[in-house]
Amino acid sequence: MIHRPLVRQSVANVVAVVAKFEVGAGKWPQLLGFLLELFKSGQVSHREIGYYLLSVLAETMSQQLLPHLSGLLQTLGGALRDPESSHVRMNALSSLKEIAFQLSDNKQIVTNTRFSK
Repeated sequence: MIHRPLVRQSVANVVAVVAKFEVGAGKWPQLLGFLLELFKSGQVSHREIGYYLLSVLAETMSQQLLPHLSGLLQTLGGALRDPESSHVRMNALSSLKEIAFQLSDNKQIVTNTRFSK
């Protein structure tokens, strides 16, 4: 795994650009599974980059994330309470902000979605 935060963020930005085109064309079905692995990792740096990548993806391709909204909200709810990293918490909050903007722009209402306890 890449160890420098700026390099990790730059790689995540490149991944997000590629994902914008590939996922939209149905060519990268493994991406969400890869993100879930990062979210569940015991290594803080993996979780940090995973949630950073999600925040960038939510900004660039949130339409493709909407079908997974319920699960993402539960995962993000847990990330907001990450005991080891303020970066995980901040990136999770940034992801929620981008998702909320998308929902607001589309006039969609999410009901019966609860954060995990």
